[in-house]
Amino acid sequence: MTSMLYMLAQDIGGLLQARKFPLEVLYGPERLQRVASGGYALTLVLERDSLAGDQIRAPQGAQENPRRHNIRDQGCVARMWAQSTLPGARRCDHEYLCDQLVDGFTVELARWASHTRAVGTAITSAKYMGPTEVNAAASLQFGLESWPGVAYEVRFTLPRGVYGLDFEGEAQETGAADTVVNVPTVELGPL
Repeated sequence: MTSMLYMLAQDIGGLLQARKFPLEVLYGPERLQRVASGGYALTLVLERDSLAGDQIRAPQGAQENPRRHNIRDQGCVARMWAQSTLPGARRCDHEYLCDQLVDGFTVELARWASHTRAVGTAITSAKYMGPTEVNAAASLQFGLESWPGVAYEVRFTLPRGVYGLDFEGEAQETGAADTVVNVPTVELGPL
């Protein structure tokens, strides 16, 4: 199983690329620093929001079996990095690209939430990041001292049902292996 946010990153990347957005979509934070990849003027990084965290709330309406005990609204953040490739690009050139990516992301997030029935997906804040925030984040994300373009941050929640189920994580399978054959034998004992 993969996390819901990872599935969103995979899906939204494909949806935006199908709409001709020349971008790279990453599930972050990445474990290693790296330089911005070649040729992409737009980068979208999706990750869990460690600052906002999650909210746990009671479910609404009638429940089916297995009974849903809670809803966990996972805090998520999307950072959009835009850098115009025009010679002598100004801030307005970077913002023009970034605004298109922000609009495309918010539209596809709403479509994805509707398609996957992630009812309650909500944007909690959206803003251009300030110069100090941008440079600190660019240092962590790309290993750069400063970012030559602009960055926009969208914080949102993804609702996830919490059910009373048995653990299905990384445990080893139990029971007989497929290669084991049970053959019953009957013996006549002493009379």
